[in-house]
Amino acid sequence: MYKGDEKNNQYLMSRSILRKHLQKSFCMLQQVTEIFKTTLAECTPQISGLVNLCEQHTSCCNVRVEALPFAAKFPDVKERLLFKLGVEINDRIECMKSQICLLKYDQEKLKKQLDVTMKTYNKYSSDLDTDTMTYQTAVSPSMAEMLEWLTTAEKLLYVQYHMKEHLLDNLVSIDISKHENLFCDWCKGDTEMFEMIQDYLCCVSFVLEEEIYR
Repeated sequence: MYKGDEKNNQYLMSRSILRKHLQKSFCMLQQVTEIFKTTLAECTPQISGLVNLCEQHTSCCNVRVEALPFAAKFPDVKERLLFKLGVEINDRIECMKSQICLLKYDQEKLKKQLDVTMKTYNKYSSDLDTDTMTYQTAVSPSMAEMLEWLTTAEKLLYVQYHMKEHLLDNLVSIDISKHENLFCDWCKGDTEMFEMIQDYLCCVSFVLEEEIYR
């Protein structure tokens, strides 16, 4: 075999291996994104209920029990209600924590797949020049773009998961009367993230259907 043929075969193999890993990474991104969407949709009524409970707790705190007609008969009614609401709030928070905890597993699984893809690129980078990495067609983005998109998408999912985890953790320790922006804080960034990832997936739709031989 001529050296030129051997070099060309090595190039084709390296390119195919990387494209296969890119394809696998985008398939996993698609799956993980759907899991995120489903889980966050299930959390929406939960966060609405949590906001409602926090509002009740704040209203109860502001009530002057001594001004109520039954104050003498039930002097501890306020403390009882606050305790009951506090338990319900904590139960709701723990329920939501359990729901989004599942997202951590999927987000980490995606990160591991992306790490494998990046290691594959580094391993074969000497065979893949700039022209190869930036080459694109009408139906396929360049491999450089795909690597960048995967990295961005993984970071977005990471940030959104940890933002929600942090929000729930803080609700236990901070004044729960500060609930006014809770729903907005919870949903912040979700729409933009899903739209961006969906744009990426649309751009690689043909890549996902490719038969790539190794």
